Amino acid sequence: MIEGNHKTRKIGFVMLSFANGKWRARYKDKAGADVRRVLPVADESEAVELARQYNREILGDRDAVPTWKPRKSHEGMTVRDGLMKALKASGAHSAGHTINSVRGCNRFLEFMGRVYPDIVEWAELKPSVLKAWVCELQSASLAFDSIRLLLAPTRQASKFWALELPESFRDWTAAARIRLQKPIPKQPPVLNAGRLTAFLDWLAVNAKRLYPLGVLQGMAGLREYEAANVCVGDLDLRSGYVTVGKTALHAPKNRASYRRIPLGRLACARLTSALHAMAVINASSEEPLFLNDRHRPFGTSALESGWTRTMRRARSALDLPEGFTAHHLRASFVSLAYAGGADSRSLKTYVGHAAPDILGAHYLSLSDSDMRSVVACFDKAVDNQNQPANDGFSGRILAVAR
Repeated sequence: MIEGNHKTRKIGFVMLSFANGKWRARYKDKAGADVRRVLPVADESEAVELARQYNREILGDRDAVPTWKPRKSHEGMTVRDGLMKALKASGAHSAGHTINSVRGCNRFLEFMGRVYPDIVEWAELKPSVLKAWVCELQSASLAFDSIRLLLAPTRQASKFWALELPESFRDWTAAARIRLQKPIPKQPPVLNAGRLTAFLDWLAVNAKRLYPLGVLQGMAGLREYEAANVCVGDLDLRSGYVTVGKTALHAPKNRASYRRIPLGRLACARLTSALHAMAVINASSEEPLFLNDRHRPFGTSALESGWTRTMRRARSALDLPEGFTAHHLRASFVSLAYAGGADSRSLKTYVGHAAPDILGAHYLSLSDSDMRSVVACFDKAVDNQNQPANDGFSGRILAVAR
């Protein structure tokens, strides 16, 4: 008998509880009615025997089945299974997030097989493992966001299992107490009008598949994946508009990224010549407009590897700023449009940035003429500054986040 303590125990369908010197039973009968009883016993073994009797009454001729399912055992779960099961349970909501998560998992598994080959089970992981992995990623001179994305699936899996089975696993990544140091904000490397024109001309000859993507990024401010996943029906050069929306391979970054924006004179001229060279014939409006060298839609790997190889060749052929990548084409567009006099709020809406305040998010509605003014300012800045590349950049510069 237990004096002055509280105890609970489940026997089949019956929940036993002991408090204030009495045993109580609670369960649902065959009809589903809630039954509560104070048991006329003082010993735990006698209470258990009564609970078993109530279970036999509930089951009767065994037509009834328990409504609960026993939890599967995760003892001996490998590191790979722990990552994959947690990733599946998290339900990544877009193709891009799933690819990044799988990439982080694979890289962590490769690291474990190379540095910690003796650690096989998830329960064997320790905070020192995460510290060693972070040191390796930082020694590879990866960017802050690259390290953050590679660590994300491992951290999520550790938290998932700590919440799912706290009696078996702990959040070993949280125990490591690692906080990545954000890099010091710096001015993005951007191209002036002369360099941007020279770079796009070079793309038109040396990377024809990526050329229209570069035009949309450098002369319309689209993100890399937005430009690569434009469908046939999204680009209307007669009216001079491009639509950014959800496709089979890509979902816009935020609600403000869904947009239909006008194209400038310079962008329309370059895209028209590029499409004539591509000869798009009888394609469905929902099919991707731009294809890679294998005549397939640009996937994440194909797009990143294609831009990496192209930028390596471009750096040796052109005078590009240090650290310049394909993403900085978007930054170049923003800086040129801003230098040409574009309003900052209109410019943020044009490139699909989320509004920073309630006014922009819920009340302010910008007209088509406001969007037209952005590309007009960009075209004006290019026309005024279109001269041989120099080391400086004249005009105002506005840094743009990804």
